Amino acid sequence: MRQSFRMPLLTPAEEIALGTMIRRWLDHPEPVPPAIKRAGLRARSRFVEANIRLVYSVFQKYTSMTQGFEDDAIQAGMMGLMRAVDKFDPARGYKFSTYAYWWIRQGIQRFTRAEMATIHLPHEHANRRKQLLAAEQRLATELGRMPTNSELAADLGCLERMIDAIRNPPVCSHSIDYKLAEDGGDLLLLDTLSTACSDHTLIDEILDAIDELPEQQQQVLHALYIDVPPASCRALAERMGIDRSRITWIANEAIQSLQRRLGQPVTPLPLARKCRREAMQPALF
Repeated sequence: MRQSFRMPLLTPAEEIALGTMIRRWLDHPEPVPPAIKRAGLRARSRFVEANIRLVYSVFQKYTSMTQGFEDDAIQAGMMGLMRAVDKFDPARGYKFSTYAYWWIRQGIQRFTRAEMATIHLPHEHANRRKQLLAAEQRLATELGRMPTNSELAADLGCLERMIDAIRNPPVCSHSIDYKLAEDGGDLLLLDTLSTACSDHTLIDEILDAIDELPEQQQQVLHALYIDVPPASCRALAERMGIDRSRITWIANEAIQSLQRRLGQPVTPLPLARKCRREAMQPALF
């Protein structure tokens, strides 16, 4: 950054000349002659280096939102600057700094809205949430009360059932040391992740253990987790002539029996269906 402030700014004539070289390189049909490509790369490098201070000036407006992530935010602004350089067309007659400002700001805003969150949200959802909050404040001022979901949906032009999903996106997270057992057991979330191995060794062990279960439990587990296509609880209950809640109870009992036999969670159990599906597909040569 200190080095960039020692570099001279581009004059309007230099902006047009460098921008023309870049456009000649990027708009040239393949294959691009080496001389044109080298000239375009040099022009783009000079363009970026001369405008790094513009990134810093835009970044200063977001310092309070990026504390502890200053380097990453500036990097996002630099990516916006490089995008602006590649899209800048001097033939349109506007100044580069005016055009690049919006790309740099967009890069930093996307970083502050999504990348700094524990759970990454798509940029479109972050923008939609920002629009919802702005509409909520505006309607609250106009109506003298908090607007209802139907009023917000009418203002934003979306379905009413989408309002809650936009306002409260699913951003729940857990530590890998999160305890899954409520009775004080030692089963951690990390244990279930580490057992989901790519090989089929554990799946074979589970299938062998299923064969040792009572016939009714075998039938339920095969129908729900292994057969292709899988059966629904309702269809399985009708086939076996029992209540649907009984199917869930049998499946839970069977899974607990497998866990006791194997001494570990049986989270890879649904992978058995994938293995069977792959085995049923014809080989491609």
